[in-house]
Amino acid sequence: MTQELLDNNTNCLNCGTETQENYCSKCGQLTNTSQITFKETINNFLSIAFAFEGPLWLTIRLLITNPGKL
Repeated sequence: MTQELLDNNTNCLNCGTETQENYCSKCGQLTNTSQITFKETINNFLSIAFAFEGPLWLTIRLLITNPGKL
């Protein structure tokens, strides 16, 4: 874990409980509120789209082997 997460001393954004941990002890919300970058978003999309058993590969395989099935 990063030191940024461990030094967090804020109120929970969901329930308002003061917390010093990585997660709220009352509701379980993650206390790290860093923004998701564009690079992370693209990386997540590509890893899901091009996964071995992902929907893109299944569609391509069906289009090649049995185009009428789609």
